Amino acid sequence: MRPGPSFSEIGIAALAAVALAAAAPAPPRALPGPGGSDAPSATAPASIPCPRCGYRNDPDARHCVACGWDLAILVGDAAQRRLQAIGEAVVGVVVAKEYVSASSMLAPKYSKWLRLLAPDEGEHGKHRHFGTAFPLGRAGLFVTSARLLDRAVEARVRTFDNRQFPAEILAYDLPTGIGLIKADVPGVKPLALGERGPEPPEGAWVICFPVALEGKVVRYLPQSLHRGQVTALAQTGTGLASFEYLVRSDHSIPEGCPGAPLIDRRGGLVGMVLDSPEPALTYSVPAPAFVSLVDALARGEVPERPYFGMGLVGPDARRRDKFALAASASQALVAYVIPGSPAEASGVRAGDLLLAVGGEKVGTPSAAAARL
Repeated sequence: MRPGPSFSEIGIAALAAVALAAAAPAPPRALPGPGGSDAPSATAPASIPCPRCGYRNDPDARHCVACGWDLAILVGDAAQRRLQAIGEAVVGVVVAKEYVSASSMLAPKYSKWLRLLAPDEGEHGKHRHFGTAFPLGRAGLFVTSARLLDRAVEARVRTFDNRQFPAEILAYDLPTGIGLIKADVPGVKPLALGERGPEPPEGAWVICFPVALEGKVVRYLPQSLHRGQVTALAQTGTGLASFEYLVRSDHSIPEGCPGAPLIDRRGGLVGMVLDSPEPALTYSVPAPAFVSLVDALARGEVPERPYFGMGLVGPDARRRDKFALAASASQALVAYVIPGSPAEASGVRAGDLLLAVGGEKVGTPSAAAARL
């Protein structure tokens, strides 16, 4: 039988293995990154996780490269933080208006009978009205509803944490529904405008200060957030403003919310709420329509508007007979033309039907007025 290796031979072999290992070159390190180091830079921005699929995108990416999600759309914690910051800037508005009763405009022998039939008509003094406002433009300026400020003699604002500050009524423009007040509210920053207008059926939020009216008792409710969808654009014929090209949404907003901001899914300001005439139906002025107007009102300027000198109405049976129109005529009808006006100079006459403005067909008086 062949003898096995001795202990001395095993030791020599072990020492040779150790020597070879020491002499061998070290294994190569991982290739360095683009910055020249394999360790992440402390100053490099973090990647952006997609809220839909979780893929981590470059910081400057606008859409997820994995699923196409718009990374500017706020969801989850990011949406909560953004909406909370906006809510801290939005304020409730309380105005006082002088009450003018019908009985005060009548002779004494008639006013006493009116007071018997309607006891509230004998009341005088200031009555409170409620709305919402948001900061826009330079510091201290807040945009709100023009109807809220109409005939108001004093105003104050309240914040999300129940602080109250006096406000100055600067100006309001009833044709567009936009009003402007000034208040020194510490820590409030102007809202950021949306990068683009909303498109149906995109989601949107309304942030406002509702109140509950119970007879002559007013209960101030906490600031509320209403989530809904934009359902239509360029809406006319609502009667909420003279110049209409409104955004319609399915929000149901309570008393105290006219003047509230309409916020898109990216956290940008895209409109101001005019009113909610019925549940799940709210109309807002689009932001591009009032940004320049707010600047003009803040400078004390009177808005300039085109003057045509004609009246537009919808044709009814009486006017169809008067102007010998066909029964199927439904376009905007020129009811009258003011002598010496631009409309008369251009050859427009009473009884004409307005078919198009600038090559774009118009079907109703409100649509024609909006285009003009």
